[in-house]
Amino acid sequence: MRFPYAAALTLSLWYMLMPPISKGGRVEANAPLRQWQRGLAFSIKGSCMAELATEIGRAANDPRNLSRLKSSICIAEDDPRLGTAKPGASR
Repeated sequence: MRFPYAAALTLSLWYMLMPPISKGGRVEANAPLRQWQRGLAFSIKGSCMAELATEIGRAANDPRNLSRLKSSICIAEDDPRLGTAKPGASR
């Protein structure tokens, strides 16, 4: 049996990205994603989203951290908004 679409599947890591904090302590959610802090890496987006939800729940009593986590996202390692290319890829 042949699976012609299997070749189209690629493995990619998903990163939890957290926005930077300004010197004044404000969450900079509008900063370019390449300036955001990479957190944990996951093999699937759903795992990243679940961990982010867990972290948001844990930060309920920490307003600054809660604000930062609520602005955080899960993003594929090859997302062009990161401004980086995968090793061996041409730009």
